[in-house]
Amino acid sequence: MTRKVFLIAAEADVPRFQRIRTGTCVGNGLFPIVDQTVCEAAARSIGLADSNAEATMKLNRPQGCYWYSYEDEAAFDKHRNGLWYSFNPGAAGKGAETSDPTSHQLRYPVCTTQANCGLIEEGVIYPGSRYGTILNIPTAGLCCQKCQADWKCGAWTWDKPAQVCNLLGHEHDFAAPVGTPQGNMVSGLPHRSDKSPGTLHCVALLQPGSYEIGLLQMQHHLKVGIFACDEFAVYSNVLMELAPGIRTGVINSDLKCKLGGDAGTALNTGIFIEFWKRVISDGRFRFNEWTVKVDVDAVFFPERLRGVLREHHDGDNGVYLNNCKYGLHGPIEVFSRKAVETYAMNYRKCQKKLWFAATHWGEDMYMDQCLQKVLNVQRDNQWSLICEDHCDCPEYKACNTGAVVFHPFKTEAEYRQCMLSAGAIVPA
Repeated sequence: MTRKVFLIAAEADVPRFQRIRTGTCVGNGLFPIVDQTVCEAAARSIGLADSNAEATMKLNRPQGCYWYSYEDEAAFDKHRNGLWYSFNPGAAGKGAETSDPTSHQLRYPVCTTQANCGLIEEGVIYPGSRYGTILNIPTAGLCCQKCQADWKCGAWTWDKPAQVCNLLGHEHDFAAPVGTPQGNMVSGLPHRSDKSPGTLHCVALLQPGSYEIGLLQMQHHLKVGIFACDEFAVYSNVLMELAPGIRTGVINSDLKCKLGGDAGTALNTGIFIEFWKRVISDGRFRFNEWTVKVDVDAVFFPERLRGVLREHHDGDNGVYLNNCKYGLHGPIEVFSRKAVETYAMNYRKCQKKLWFAATHWGEDMYMDQCLQKVLNVQRDNQWSLICEDHCDCPEYKACNTGAVVFHPFKTEAEYRQCMLSAGAIVPA
């Protein structure tokens, strides 16, 4: 059912959404939707059959939010139509002309009337963690502006009688919130068009049926590791609910690989090619300055990483951090947004040039060679990232250096003790 969206705000402040069949958003007197969360909320608002946007880096696509349809079919089939979100900068200014009628592939931009506020819904209150309250706010539109101006704000609610604006943190996966009816409340979303400065998008791959499940659940309960980042995601080859509302994204792999190669390591390059395809498809890296891949058994301190990252800046194709004098090691891999974009647009070049990697290399060597040698991404050495025996840090078990990651710790008790030794406050 489509929720009616009207509003306690000046008419010009109220975002309204429209799917157009010809031209561009701007050409139709509208604005492209350049926020994936707002894209999903807009699809829900105008009653589209799919409100889960899949991200794409392909160039010949409408800018931002669009609806894809094969042969303009009315019936919904995710394999033949659905909601998409393009974050390729080269798609700027493009619209329905990217359709290919000869192959029956039609793309219709979903546009908004308001570029400075994402969504306003009357008679609705959003769930979420309130971190700020602003008094004497006379309109919902002004409340939306206050949220728009604060990068921490993921949604807002406005109490009409009290004229109070409540700022809410974002959901861990930036999903569009679903509100509940409440008469005197108005809620909505900001419209983000760029990355948040200094933020971390942390991702991990989980092996099902292993000790890693309990280890990740403990980390989530304690709000440590990747769960202390600004945004996080966990992937596996099966759908699992690690905690209420925390589900794995599914990648196209059985997660099995052989040992071998020059170093006798796991030949997991193919697994992580699929992993990064899904991270890119989800598209959330675009809204954070850094993407960080962390092994589940790595004791990870995001705040230490934030301090390190202040010293690193993008090259022309982005930057990534080499964490060991022997080359990139997999327990922590750190990439700038531009580096991930460069990989997303060109990863097939690496697969073609490094065709032998699947049977000779682990994923860390593959990514190191792919980014540095094939894609010319800037490689900054940062030896303080990791303390592990394989990188000449035999004292890793003591966890008493300033490293960002200590690795490996495969039991909950060992993981907790490492955090304590590193000076962290760990609840009982």
